[in-house]
Amino acid sequence: MSDRTPSGDGFGQTPKNIEHLLRDVREALQMDVAFVSEFAGDQLVFRALEGDAESFGWQEGESFPVDESYCKRVLDGRIPQVVPDAKREDATKDLRVTSEADMGSYCAVPLVLSDGRLYGTLCCVSHAPDPWLRERDLRLMERTASWLVKHLERLDSAMRSLGELATRDHLTGAYNRRAGEEHLLKDIARAERGGGTLSLAVQDIDGLKSVNDEHGHQAGDACLEHFASVLGRSVREGDWIARWGGDEFVVGVWQAQGEETSAKRVLERAAGELREDPPVLPSGEEVRLTFSVGVGQWRAGDDVQGLFRKADEALYRAKAAGRNTVIEHAD
Repeated sequence: MSDRTPSGDGFGQTPKNIEHLLRDVREALQMDVAFVSEFAGDQLVFRALEGDAESFGWQEGESFPVDESYCKRVLDGRIPQVVPDAKREDATKDLRVTSEADMGSYCAVPLVLSDGRLYGTLCCVSHAPDPWLRERDLRLMERTASWLVKHLERLDSAMRSLGELATRDHLTGAYNRRAGEEHLLKDIARAERGGGTLSLAVQDIDGLKSVNDEHGHQAGDACLEHFASVLGRSVREGDWIARWGGDEFVVGVWQAQGEETSAKRVLERAAGELREDPPVLPSGEEVRLTFSVGVGQWRAGDDVQGLFRKADEALYRAKAAGRNTVIEHAD
């Protein structure tokens, strides 16, 4: 009888990281390698490897066709989850991976996320056959898999958060310039396919420099944050806001066929809300804030530069007209 502890004894504390987790399960089952695989389209990717992976010819980050793997066959029911002797098991003895990786014994459980998505598998393998490898060893593998799923979901959430943070202006929460440029390119492609009208609104906050000079940059930052918040409440679903730099913001506005709400109306509504809800400085003082807007409407043949040129020309006219107004470019 084997002296390993497949019931999971010794796993009472959360492992420090995935490497420690894989080492613990590998040593408990007395296998050569433990690994986490991810199913990425038609590829199986080694996301984490612990043990003598080099002797199998595997490296972390390496991928190969998923249909050639034991992992996929296990999930399809073509291979048992526990294979004590891969070179004698009918389902595995003639597979290319058995000879190429010199597979002797194998054990695998699926990694299924809480929303039902299949991430991949947790596997343990050895070159030598293992007559003591039994279905009961899956209990330890399944317990390990549950820890892994929790870790993967925290990591997935963190990566999504990081990805979102990478698109946002750190002060206002609006999209940053890079993300705004990506949205604009997508919107122009959508406009070229038809189905609506795209307008680009470029706006500057009037007199923000004087707020900075008189009250300090913290006051200016408070104005920027508040302005972005008011814009966010004024635009509609499908529109977007980006801080282009300094006190310049850009808004992409869609007007569906037959819809009466134009970009000018959206920005005039924002101006009205800003009058009703002025920013409050760190000192507790309210400050009257206005902004000037230039709107350019996409026409067939316009690229990003052409659309910006229209909006910038209209913004220049808005400032020349005394600021605190919305001017549309006359095509």
